[in-house]
Amino acid sequence: MRLATMRYLMKTRLQQLGRARWKPLVRIVVSLLLLVYIMHLVDWRRGWSLWPQANLWLLGLAVILLTLERVLSVWKWLLLLRAKGARVSFGRLFIIN
Repeated sequence: MRLATMRYLMKTRLQQLGRARWKPLVRIVVSLLLLVYIMHLVDWRRGWSLWPQANLWLLGLAVILLTLERVLSVWKWLLLLRAKGARVSFGRLFIIN
């Protein structure tokens, strides 16, 4: 292989590694900025004043259904991973998921 080609390949690979390091950080920063912007748009005083009027039965049902959804999702991943031969505990998958 020619020296110029090797230099080009090494330079390209180093550039890719540099981008790979910054990409997750940029995603996190953009996500946080969007979250702060959206939270800035919320009228928190009005939201807290409406809290006593909330239907507690519906809130409880929502919590139960969300928990059930998470458990079923973890169970699905557990079955898929075991089919591929991976051994991961339910608790570990619950944390990851």
